[in-house]
Amino acid sequence: MENAATPSKIAVKLESLPKEELLKFIKKQALNAKELKKKIDELNEELAIEASENARLQEEKKDWLKHEISLEFEKKNKFLSKDNELQLAAKLGKEMLAENDDLHGEIEEMQREHEEVIQVF
Repeated sequence: MENAATPSKIAVKLESLPKEELLKFIKKQALNAKELKKKIDELNEELAIEASENARLQEEKKDWLKHEISLEFEKKNKFLSKDNELQLAAKLGKEMLAENDDLHGEIEEMQREHEEVIQVF
């Protein structure tokens, strides 16, 4: 099947048109070309605006990611700091309990010695 709008058939039709019809056709084609150029310019302008907006949004996304990463590092550092504080407190607590046990032992020893001294007199 042959396409009805082949270039050779269109050329034959154009050649058979009277001069006035050809001028109308040319003017119509020129008008269509202007409209298409205008539409292309509008689309290029829209594309430039969209590209600019996309670049702005990408930059904003990058800034948000930097901010979020920074916040995560801050949280991690606070957690590590708190963990270190708790470990130090636990260590000091153990040392204090050991010292307390030693002191209780010394007190018991002194009480025994005291009782022995009292029993001697």
